Amino acid sequence: MSQRQFDLILFGASGFTGRLVVEYLIDQYGVDGDLNWAIAGRDREKLEQVRSAWLPTEQYGQLPILNADAGDPDSLEQLCRQTRVLCSTVGPYAKTGTPL
Repeated sequence: MSQRQFDLILFGASGFTGRLVVEYLIDQYGVDGDLNWAIAGRDREKLEQVRSAWLPTEQYGQLPILNADAGDPDSLEQLCRQTRVLCSTVGPYAKTGTPL
């Protein structure tokens, strides 16, 4: 298997469920542990707010932010190529899940 930059990317991290998953991942794995993960979504500003809600400023760089849009197949493919696992909390799934 080819090497991937991340073990896990959380897509949709700025939504309600995504924020809960971010909280869980930080609590269980932190941002400098064995799990190399990133958050992703459409709106970088919202993702930065999520990151700042859970991490002290000096750790911001340890949780990368990636931009992608559920309506843009190329950006979804790029996300998939960077990770071993893509966890999506983007919704509603009936409208946004099929392309992924």
